[in-house]
Amino acid sequence: MGRAAFRRSIAKEAPYFHVWFTLDGGLGHIVEDSSRWPKGDLFAREVIGGIVDAEPHLIKKQGRWARIDPRTDGFKKGWRKFDWTRMLAEE
Repeated sequence: MGRAAFRRSIAKEAPYFHVWFTLDGGLGHIVEDSSRWPKGDLFAREVIGGIVDAEPHLIKKQGRWARIDPRTDGFKKGWRKFDWTRMLAEE
């Protein structure tokens, strides 16, 4: 069916959640009733946590993200030589 088979098989306006596991496949889930859908990113964390067999208390733990993290600059410098997305901006 191809890479876009899941997306083509549902209505354009239908809400859905999709996780890529490999370049050729993943898991898709239609949101049937958005009022019963978990708030925030809980569903995503449950899916990923299930894949890596994480403990439930870790899956449900909400992270606190700082806008400015001092580790960011060091990571960006180390990652630069592996960052293939720079080629997209240079074209």
